Amino acid sequence: MLKNFNVPFLNSTVVISAWENDCLVGCVRVLSDRVVRSVIYDLAVAPAFQNQGIGRELVRRCIEHFPDSEWLVGTTQEVSAYYEKMGFEVEQGVFLRLPSRWF
Repeated sequence: MLKNFNVPFLNSTVVISAWENDCLVGCVRVLSDRVVRSVIYDLAVAPAFQNQGIGRELVRRCIEHFPDSEWLVGTTQEVSAYYEKMGFEVEQGVFLRLPSRWF
């Protein structure tokens, strides 16, 4: 998996990163049809840089690319409040999946 780590980022519609000098401190990637639906994947901020608004800013910049799109994010119950503070709403529908060999 490590040798292919960058492939999901290369195949994403939007990738936004946050840097301090030469150090990557945060990143997010989006898959989107650019009109109807956009999905946020892999929002990550280094622990030493969390609680400084970096994640919120990364999400804001994503939404700026396709402001009229529906935005989705798959997350856990523990993390959902983070996204709710940014205006995301908990969806009561059914989420189905076929797991990959990596997860």
